Amino acid sequence: MELLLNGQYAPTTEAIGFLQADLATAAHALVAWRERVHGPGTVVVEWLNGGLTELLGRLDPLDVGPEATMELLVETGGRRWTAFFDSSAADPQVEPAVGVLSEQLGVRGVTAAWRPHPVGTEAEEVDADGQHLDEDALGGAGVTGFSITDPAAGPPDFYLRQLRAEYAYDQWEFTDEGEYLDFEDPAAYELERIPDRLTAERVAAYCQAMGIDPFNAQFYGPRAVLIHRPVEPLDRVPRDRSP
Repeated sequence: MELLLNGQYAPTTEAIGFLQADLATAAHALVAWRERVHGPGTVVVEWLNGGLTELLGRLDPLDVGPEATMELLVETGGRRWTAFFDSSAADPQVEPAVGVLSEQLGVRGVTAAWRPHPVGTEAEEVDADGQHLDEDALGGAGVTGFSITDPAAGPPDFYLRQLRAEYAYDQWEFTDEGEYLDFEDPAAYELERIPDRLTAERVAAYCQAMGIDPFNAQFYGPRAVLIHRPVEPLDRVPRDRSP
């Protein structure tokens, strides 16, 4: 299926968080949390208005390092959910942030992740099941994830549901934690090939059952809040938007 903005804003769009709160409430909570960490008055806040490509462009160049210097909250259609992106050049670190904000606000949080496993390179290796190997040579490994945090789920991590299909250490791994929800397809989790158990299509369907349309650019905006944090990256790199 077609990913958000056809994948041209990866890696930023490879993991997106959602908070079940309006934009102003989510922004206030994020700023308050970051200022408890960095100190009062150290966080810079910009209110923005625009299409998703324009809003995501404000995160460039991306950050190399353990922490992102910028975090972007974007209003979504219906205003039931606020989307969360950050400026990480590697894996976006949205899931931990959504977990913290979900607990602090007393609302549900959702994280949807999708990074296609690379194919079509000279270094490609394929095992007997057709799964692609050697993620380092291929420039990254595939992962698809869907998780829900809920304060009612309790500590330590407040996960109500966690599903993840990920290629790591030369093999695919599947995580299935929590109780099945009404909209899930549990039979899919028994499929032989792990990548088939949690596809991008399945993640999109699960999100849509909760009122989230993750792959539709029209679902996002126009209002947004850009948060600048006082952290120093190891480096900053331009995003590659080649199709």
